[in-house]
Amino acid sequence: GEGGPPPLKMPRSTRDHAEESRRLIANMEHRLGESRAAPWQVRKRLFRDLQRELHPDKNLDDPEAAKLAFQRLMELRGSFLAP
Repeated sequence: GEGGPPPLKMPRSTRDHAEESRRLIANMEHRLGESRAAPWQVRKRLFRDLQRELHPDKNLDDPEAAKLAFQRLMELRGSFLAP
């Protein structure tokens, strides 16, 4: 017949990815901003932690949003880790 049970998990739309990536990026930028004046070693550790947290392989719920946030993090690398 027609229909059947709905899928257990609806696929995410592009808009959902954009909203989730904005949330991840805002959180990441807030954490980086709080540590801007910290010693270099502290900033380096935070940056590594964020790389792990935001890596698409670690965000199976929404790897596309994580990819966008991870790319933004890498764009900020030079300025955040400057001595």
